[in-house]
Amino acid sequence: MQTLQSQPSPVKLRTRVRRVAATLTAIFAVLFSGPLLTQTTSVQYVKLEALAEMNGNPWSSMTEFNLLDTGGAVIPRTGWSVSADSVETQAEDGSVANAIDGDLLTIWHTEWSTGSPPPPHSFVVNLGSPRAIGGFKYLPPPAGNPNGNIASGACTPASTA
Repeated sequence: MQTLQSQPSPVKLRTRVRRVAATLTAIFAVLFSGPLLTQTTSVQYVKLEALAEMNGNPWSSMTEFNLLDTGGAVIPRTGWSVSADSVETQAEDGSVANAIDGDLLTIWHTEWSTGSPPPPHSFVVNLGSPRAIGGFKYLPPPAGNPNGNIASGACTPASTA
């Protein structure tokens, strides 16, 4: 199990700063990444569970989610499907599919306009068939949108969606 924290441990979690160009402005985002498993295991489902948000709000959000193979390369998302316990669809397009669409301008966001279900929030990836997974990458929304940035959580293999 990999733990995400707002102040990551250098052993369990690496923090990288990436510059992302969006239209005319530069946006800075923190990219969390880390090992998913301690041994090589093939899994079909992976679950990211958000336990807390950076500002103490009940939301979770994500710009992009990637899984890595055991060599650290990004696994193509062809054939993937995703689900989440909550999505915002009234005030914005916070669709869960936004987290794997490759578009840095779209996000998955849990419900906030008509209710705010409390954490934990779950985001589950179905890879379509079992794959050897070595790690993951979580990209939160751009710096101008701190709502839902995951402060703590876990990324683990899941038995089903």
